[in-house]
Amino acid sequence: MKMQIVLLAVLLCLCRSTSAQTGLLPETIKNAAREGIAAGRYKTLVFAVVDGEKSEIVSFGWLPDHRKPDGDTVYEIGSVTKTFTATLLAEAVISGRVQLDTPIQSLLPDFKIPTRGGRQITLVDIATQRSGLPRMPTDFHDENTPYPPYDLERLKSFLATYKMSRDPGLEYEYSNLGFGLLGIAMAASAHRPYGVLLEQNILQPLGMKMSGTALNEVMRPHMAPGFDETGNPANSWNFGRFDVFEGAGAIRSTAADMLRYLKANMGEGTDLLTKSMKLAQTPRCHNGAGPLIGLAWEQQSSKRGNVVWHDGRTAGYATYVGFTADRHRGVVILSNTASSVTELGFQYLASDAP
Repeated sequence: MKMQIVLLAVLLCLCRSTSAQTGLLPETIKNAAREGIAAGRYKTLVFAVVDGEKSEIVSFGWLPDHRKPDGDTVYEIGSVTKTFTATLLAEAVISGRVQLDTPIQSLLPDFKIPTRGGRQITLVDIATQRSGLPRMPTDFHDENTPYPPYDLERLKSFLATYKMSRDPGLEYEYSNLGFGLLGIAMAASAHRPYGVLLEQNILQPLGMKMSGTALNEVMRPHMAPGFDETGNPANSWNFGRFDVFEGAGAIRSTAADMLRYLKANMGEGTDLLTKSMKLAQTPRCHNGAGPLIGLAWEQQSSKRGNVVWHDGRTAGYATYVGFTADRHRGVVILSNTASSVTELGFQYLASDAP
């Protein structure tokens, strides 16, 4: 009898092990991740996957101290920060503090925001990447980290003299500068610093305790060191020296926290945060000849259905967040190497998408 019980226990363990290994992440993605690690393209990869009611976190590679990354390992998420800033904008619209066509000048009276053809830059111009502003200020020469100090007064000085080459709202042109301004404007509209507004309106409600614009003492021991595309160590982006761009790319987070964020964006609730996320995702215009774009979020068509997504990259990290428009499947990918993970994200969600 005892022998039968032991055998049964062994069989149960084997079944659990097989199930855990099978999981939600397809073998094609696992193989691609392993190949990327072996080829040196990535140091680590952490996937947070959603399929219906199920979810899991799967990691690949090793950190320099020989630890395996997990759901609590902290990464820079770069421009995925823009989707958080867009959500704050959507929340301000629903709350009645601003409208999408509000000129950003009206929220930042101490600035002299450039205009062209008698048209002012509106909040929706910035959020759909049609502000007419350049990717970065033209007097911001060094795009390697650590960035040179770039404070509020220097930003004001640049904007006061900048001559726009096209009318606002006319053409798509990706702008970190624009989203930095949008973050400043959202903070001004709420009379709170950007990091505090982010914490109170998104991070705390979702239980994202290992996320934020500042690397606090809880997060610091879990921070994965970053590497550039050639595999050399890369410095973290020190937004303390240029926090005027916080709204464009300052957030650090973990797979576990980003899984909460992903699920919230895939949700169907009627609370203010969920409604704000859905408003931010709503397509408004085309990204040039490319996909549709809402407030930061882009929407790519595929034979398997549309994919709502955004990616990000810093000097030593790469990120992808996306989900199917039917809200059934989603994925977050985090890497501590500045090699794009976007193809892996599309491979999971829509194998025929570019």
